[in-house]
Amino acid sequence: MGIIIMISTFLLTNKPIISLNRRLLHGALAGGFSREALQQWSMQEWNDKHSPYSDLLSQKVSTASIDYLNEHPHPSSELAKFFFKSVPFAPERIILTPFRYQHSALPNIFTEGTKYLFWTVRVHTPLEIILRWQLNGIDGCTMIAYDPQLRKVYHGHCIYVSNEVKSSGLFRYVMIPLHEKYARLRYYLFSSSSSFLAP
Repeated sequence: MGIIIMISTFLLTNKPIISLNRRLLHGALAGGFSREALQQWSMQEWNDKHSPYSDLLSQKVSTASIDYLNEHPHPSSELAKFFFKSVPFAPERIILTPFRYQHSALPNIFTEGTKYLFWTVRVHTPLEIILRWQLNGIDGCTMIAYDPQLRKVYHGHCIYVSNEVKSSGLFRYVMIPLHEKYARLRYYLFSSSSSFLAP
């Protein structure tokens, strides 16, 4: 109900997103945009008491991007679009598209239930979007969020694998380090590239 009030307020007053009550804009991550909050959400989502692998990166963005996001009614949706059409994501997009061609068109707006490739939106508020994915028995989620007061964007992941895979040396010493390096590179290029600016 709070989100409906927030959207109605925006439509009636045409006030920028930064001027609205921030409590109405946050969704699932009640504890804030943190790795721990994302991890807790994923444990509830999967109804699992075991903590998944999780990471969270954050970075301040350019003034032009801040101005664009602050005036947009759905900053999290815009961030999701920027991410999925970014150059760093291109290799994944090329590889995954043939397997989910029916969901390969980038949506104009990401809302709850929206599907893109292997991702499905589970949570959507103006400042936060969480998408869930599943591939070959591996479950995961991707979170993208924006804090207008701190002028930061956030990008996090959770990955669920079986205990057997989790305890293997391949997962701990090869897969996770490679994922972390790739996530940092992809996130840095995404948040600092010119494609992040308003069109």
